[in-house]
Amino acid sequence: MLRGLAQNRHWLGTIFLEAIAAFAVLSALAIWASALDTPLVQAVPFALMTFGVVLLTGAVTLFVNRRTLPVTRAILVAGTGMVVYMALLAVARAYYSLSILAAGFAVAVLTCGQIGLMLAKNRFLRIGVLPFSEQERFFSFVGTSGLTVVSLGEDITEFEMLVVEPKDLSDPAIADTLEKAFLAGTEVISWSEFVEERKGRVVLDRFNVNDIEWSAQQHGYLLVKRVADFVASLILAVPAAILVSLAAIAIKFSMGGKILFAQKRVGRGGTHYTMYKLRTMREGPPKAIATTQADSRITPLGAILRRYRIDELPQLWNIIRGDMSFIGPRPEQPELAARYMAEIRGFNSRHAVTPGLSGWAQVKFGYAANTNETAEKVSYDLFYVKNISLDLDLRIVFKTIGTILGGTGAR
Repeated sequence: MLRGLAQNRHWLGTIFLEAIAAFAVLSALAIWASALDTPLVQAVPFALMTFGVVLLTGAVTLFVNRRTLPVTRAILVAGTGMVVYMALLAVARAYYSLSILAAGFAVAVLTCGQIGLMLAKNRFLRIGVLPFSEQERFFSFVGTSGLTVVSLGEDITEFEMLVVEPKDLSDPAIADTLEKAFLAGTEVISWSEFVEERKGRVVLDRFNVNDIEWSAQQHGYLLVKRVADFVASLILAVPAAILVSLAAIAIKFSMGGKILFAQKRVGRGGTHYTMYKLRTMREGPPKAIATTQADSRITPLGAILRRYRIDELPQLWNIIRGDMSFIGPRPEQPELAARYMAEIRGFNSRHAVTPGLSGWAQVKFGYAANTNETAEKVSYDLFYVKNISLDLDLRIVFKTIGTILGGTGAR
């Protein structure tokens, strides 16, 4: 057990920092919200008890599921802290503001989530790599930093993780080494899974549709996500209508012709639907070609609309209808999709989820202008399909907002 605790020290440290963050934010806001005539010393037992409870909550999430995602854990930790604070303040009959505590909860979640993401990204594990035939290809994906190639017969108990090639498991010497690793509590992971964890993408030639095994939580999240999409679309409908109206006037005066651009796209399950955008290109015969960097068809006004994603706003109608989601793989034209399905392994599996305005591939890779770029983009899309969750969607949302504010990544 002590060895297990030592090996999980990174995660324990993360939870400890998250508990401190939640405790600090909620303490400050609870004291601020409490009545001036309430003795400050009264907040001390509240703070200590809350700190203990949020730390315990984080520890439980760790040992129930060591791979609990940072944002999910942050919500559990900060949420527990807020509930405990409200209960204790109610028992003490101290005055408090629900609005201030709600704001504190939001800040605590963001703070804890950021700590978790930062430490998860930069966690220092001793990682060994058993030699295998595609070792150089593996290093081309993830680099060599923090990785040590281990020869058979060397002591592997000093490593917390061991990267292997599953095809080599039939070798008696390797099987014996992995058995020792298992008994020592060392985590054993295939090199393709390690690429997924480290880079957020799948290895296409190792991908199999059977790899997509959604948990009950993921199935439930898809239902919640659909409701959230619908509600958020209705909330954004009025401000979006104002922006679209102004853009429509600008399009009519600067380019003339049609204001909206309608095109068939491939949706969930391979069904076709009509997607709407503000027109950003010069009118011409429809062509099933991908948009390229510095595409000559894009007008100066169109470049601005695309830069800040204003041209995508009519797709709120597609989201309301259920054709699209805010987050998901970007939909392709049927002609391009048919070609990519024949040329790129796993491409059709993108259609297991609803396409979106923005997606993991969009924020990690950007637009693809040819088959090779599309194949790399698909590797990120399939990672999203396999690991769809609130955490991943929130990361995409924040990265997309950063992209829009910075005006980068548009074609």
